[in-house]
Amino acid sequence: MKKMKKKPRDRFDGDPGIDLLEKALRGFDDLVRMAVNAAKEQLEVPPTCESCSSPGCCHQLVLLSVAEAFPIARRLAQEGRDSATFKEKLKTVGAEQEKLGRREWWKRAEPCVFLRDGRCSIYDLRPIMCRSYFSWSEVELCQPPRSSTVKTVSFTGVGRAMVVLNKEICDQLELPPGPAYMAVLPRMLAIILECMDRSTKSGVAYLKKQHFMTVPELEAWFGGAARFEKTSSEEHQQEELR
Repeated sequence: MKKMKKKPRDRFDGDPGIDLLEKALRGFDDLVRMAVNAAKEQLEVPPTCESCSSPGCCHQLVLLSVAEAFPIARRLAQEGRDSATFKEKLKTVGAEQEKLGRREWWKRAEPCVFLRDGRCSIYDLRPIMCRSYFSWSEVELCQPPRSSTVKTVSFTGVGRAMVVLNKEICDQLELPPGPAYMAVLPRMLAIILECMDRSTKSGVAYLKKQHFMTVPELEAWFGGAARFEKTSSEEHQQEELR
């Protein structure tokens, strides 16, 4: 069988689908800005995040959707940050996060793989969970291990909008129903980077074989107790046929 040559990393430059996703991701900032302004008026003080130089929140476990992952993966490829070593790191960190779960990972105080010198290196494309998370407590209280008294606000309406967009993208890719098509940030990016190294048909086939969070697992995650079952979309299809 003839071996397929790997496509150049600039193959997705100007890709209209990813361009639209990137635009939509930035568009969520308008929703967040309105929500923050409303919260400012209600609380009568700005969020601590606006003057923070030591982001403790960047040590938390973050979930990423398929739709959010494509623009970030393209940026990494364009900047040559998609080396085999970094991909392996994404897989290793992602597996450890899924093993430990949200609370235990926080106790380890491990920084996000994209935190550089105290700042986010993918800030303009950062996940919705990062965009919609704000603190109104002293910076010291936000540092690991975070105080139980820290006052945080997460704008769930923005998250719901992202879920809708993600479903539309997954439907366009003809991914089977069942999974939420979300995973911890490192592993999701490792998956999408692998997809982008393949042909479209092979990439989608690879995506279908991966395991993603179920709705119950999402609910458990928001309850702070998530550990992840390795359930592929194919297994979901089999369950539906039984």
